[in-house]
Amino acid sequence: MKANIGFSEILVAVLIVAAIVDAACAAPTGPDHIVKIQSERMQPKPGASVPAQAGNVTELNINTTSVTKSWQGYYGNITGIITLDDARNFSMYQWSLTTPQGEVYASPAEVTSWSNVKCFNYSAKAPELNLTELEANLSIGPKDADGVNETFRYDFTGSFYVGTTHIDSTNGCKATFTYRNDQPQATSFPEVLLTDTTNVIYTTIIENNIPGFDNRGHDFQILVGENGHNGDVKTTQYYFYVEIE
Repeated sequence: MKANIGFSEILVAVLIVAAIVDAACAAPTGPDHIVKIQSERMQPKPGASVPAQAGNVTELNINTTSVTKSWQGYYGNITGIITLDDARNFSMYQWSLTTPQGEVYASPAEVTSWSNVKCFNYSAKAPELNLTELEANLSIGPKDADGVNETFRYDFTGSFYVGTTHIDSTNGCKATFTYRNDQPQATSFPEVLLTDTTNVIYTTIIENNIPGFDNRGHDFQILVGENGHNGDVKTTQYYFYVEIE
């Protein structure tokens, strides 16, 4: 006996399938490849000598530069394609990306649900990650000049989507701007603090090959928290995701 399937049942089935496909596609994805080009840090300078003479007292004004023990920086370029694929990655059609737009995300843990992602709230209540817990994880002290809230001190005024979640000035995201040509600025390379409530997600808006911190063309620059205090030389594996248009 054949089942009598009506139009409403078919419509519901189509909507369910469409919802599943949309949920799977409307989220940042891990990149196909990441190639590490180089990793550098500021080199220590030799000591500066000052003459001493018995009986003298000498006033000194000392200016120095120290490497941060709280942050790692990444930068580079984005290449890729937009594709129309099935679940087995067979392509019906592909489009080349000449001027990629979107975001780069970095988190110290895999993001398992992008539907939970929202702005990082400094004063969030436990068990949600907040500023106190994040800085404790990075061994950042309350008087450290390179703390999280000292770095992400701007209110985000732009607009972008994380999957289907809209992030704009009404959400209260904290942001910062990495340098261009060795100088501070507050226009390009905005970086936003997000969270999936358990982990922080550092998020930067993709640019189009504009001069970056070293005056060379880059598509993105991003800071991520990393504990280098008290002689800690352990590394943290960061998970990178990209959402392009």
